[in-house]
Amino acid sequence: DPSTVIVDEVLYDLRGNPINRQVEGELSLASVPLSDILIPPRSKLLVDDLMDLEESIRMWGLMEPLHVVPFEDKYILLHGYRRYLALRNL
Repeated sequence: DPSTVIVDEVLYDLRGNPINRQVEGELSLASVPLSDILIPPRSKLLVDDLMDLEESIRMWGLMEPLHVVPFEDKYILLHGYRRYLALRNL
């Protein structure tokens, strides 16, 4: 997504301002549309075979949720890139 750039593990907005990742808040569980999840460039790894993971999700559901943080009107994926890809495929 062109709205975020990561340099040296610091997240910057399009104006070059660092995004404060340590803000007051609460942990919550919510359903988020996959289309609202932004994937940081460092997460875009080559993933080989997702068939076993997809079959597991089909059979049992998503056992471990994706971990995201709010960013403007979207969310940034922190953990769960393979699960995200499997869910997109399903």
